[in-house]
Amino acid sequence: MQKKFQLITLLLLFGSIAFGQAEKQVTEAMARFIDPKCEKIEDLQECKRCADMQMLKIVYSNLVVPQKAVDNHIAGNVVVTFTVTVDGTPDNIKVLQGLGYGCDEAALEAVKKLGRFQPAIENGKEIPVDFTLPIRFRAGKR
Repeated sequence: MQKKFQLITLLLLFGSIAFGQAEKQVTEAMARFIDPKCEKIEDLQECKRCADMQMLKIVYSNLVVPQKAVDNHIAGNVVVTFTVTVDGTPDNIKVLQGLGYGCDEAALEAVKKLGRFQPAIENGKEIPVDFTLPIRFRAGKR
């Protein structure tokens, strides 16, 4: 019974990270941000966690909160989506959900400063994959 539960849990977990791709295709490796500090980590999950943290550090260190947003105490998330191409570059960067007051443009500019990604691999081939990244803005914070 416990093995059945573990198998179902694993199937649900891996099914949810396949980004809705066709069932017959097998995603062997998901795309992830490349950071030299993280590449030395042997454990794949720790490496990905480290890379995710570094990616967020880059985004937030390059995020310039517009004065109009500060003055109006705007808070919330701008949701940005982009495609990691087969060569690992972010492309087709756009806002899915915006806040206005210049926050959308600021979020786009911060994401454009990201470096390269390790592309996703499916059936032995590198494939493009979409990322969705919420970027938080806090009221009155610059």
